[in-house]
Amino acid sequence: MSVIRCNSMKKRNIPVMYLIMFFQGMVFYASISTLYRLERGLTLSQYAIIDSLALIMTLVLEVPWGVVADRIGYKKTLFIANGFYVISKIVFLNAHSFIGFLLERVLFALAVSGISGVDTSILYLSCDGSESQKVFGRYGAFGNAGVLLSAGIFALFNLTHSQAALFTAIAYGCALIASAMLVEVKGEKQERDSAGFIEMLKITLKDYRLMLFLLSGALISVCSWVIVVFLNQNQYLANGATERFIGFTFIVTSLANFLGVFSSKITDRFGDLKGGILIIMSMGVTATLLSFSHNMYLSLTLIALTDVLHTLYVPLESRLHSDYITVADRATMMSIYMMVIDLFSTVPNVLMGISGEKSLPATFRWCGLLFALSSLGYVLFVMGKRNTAE
Repeated sequence: MSVIRCNSMKKRNIPVMYLIMFFQGMVFYASISTLYRLERGLTLSQYAIIDSLALIMTLVLEVPWGVVADRIGYKKTLFIANGFYVISKIVFLNAHSFIGFLLERVLFALAVSGISGVDTSILYLSCDGSESQKVFGRYGAFGNAGVLLSAGIFALFNLTHSQAALFTAIAYGCALIASAMLVEVKGEKQERDSAGFIEMLKITLKDYRLMLFLLSGALISVCSWVIVVFLNQNQYLANGATERFIGFTFIVTSLANFLGVFSSKITDRFGDLKGGILIIMSMGVTATLLSFSHNMYLSLTLIALTDVLHTLYVPLESRLHSDYITVADRATMMSIYMMVIDLFSTVPNVLMGISGEKSLPATFRWCGLLFALSSLGYVLFVMGKRNTAE
């Protein structure tokens, strides 16, 4: 009876995590974040420096946060990290200088690195393993719903930049309150069975199939970001789009992202191997076709489709990561995965940035090739996982 009650309490975490993700998706100033900083005295070069420092800090803090989470519990860690998130938004609201915005990014890095791996661990341990991919997909959809709602409110009520920052801070405060409602999912038995960090790092680095899978994940993430975020506006402008059209594309891609909830339907139908290959190779096709597009509507369709495909892939990737972990210190291992992915992403990210400045079509073709190469790493990992299970 107590086991049933415990499982019921843990399942309560799932809607609470959805609620947290929804509130944290409500970044009311998302569409004017750069303008906001420039109006408050920051220059573009200073913004780039701050963002780079934040990325490095996030990378460095990934594993320490995972170790902390496995020692004090996932609920406490998420609550503390969400606390840093709220403080960062309050600092953002009041920042008027380089130091102010630097402090905001430091707090932001503390929050992001603290949440990374812990949120998926809570979700994974709060549901049946077979349901995790579906849960991860819905988790992302709730965040997207928050993005859409906040964007709609910002445009409909013509909020000032300061009002947008204030409402964002309030939304993140609501997420902090919601995180207090979670139930701890890391038990005493897990703590006794914990492995050491060095041992887990060695396990990861020696597993060549896992490393290829993490490399594939890094390349897929970078290429998707290049197409959907970094070069999308340049592509639209090159094809004669107006700023109003570009604003319209944000709504279209945000709505399309809700299709991510069907991630589990694809793998239920085709299996992990064929389903994953279908998603990754489809991204390769859209990227290649995009390199030949000279029409803004076709470009929008291909970019939105790439975004949808990546949204379908993320829950599958998260579930495969979670299923592969056998040690009790789940958050630490997940943080190691994220650290390796971030390291793998560094060089391709820089190279894509350089390529994007020289030629949009060539960069999109490079993305198509990297998606194809990523599918090979994915195949080796899934096939190896299947053979091990047999």
